Amino acid sequence: GGGPRTRKQLFNYYHSSLRNVIERCFGVLKARFPILKHMPPFALKKQAHIVLACCVIHNFIRIHSGDDTLFEGAQNYCTGENANGVQEGQEREAYNHSSSQTRAMDARRDGIANN
Repeated sequence: GGGPRTRKQLFNYYHSSLRNVIERCFGVLKARFPILKHMPPFALKKQAHIVLACCVIHNFIRIHSGDDTLFEGAQNYCTGENANGVQEGQEREAYNHSSSQTRAMDARRDGIANN
């Protein structure tokens, strides 16, 4: 089949899957709480409290609301579809790492994959 064949491929598959879940979670939070898109220049501790409060309110909504359209829309994001079922491009941030950082990350990944 087309599944991962090596430990490195398996690690990359799980890493990519986890990243997609995290991106969807942040996407839902940012859609629900626009302050998270453009955080005012508060002290770092206050910013952290704002993020935590948004997460608590989000979880409250999830627990007490049977119909959470933002969360359901995030499920479609995973497949690359918008609310109307139309394919959309997904933005990805480009990360520039030095060669020593890349080697360190590769060694860490290989260590995890080997375990």
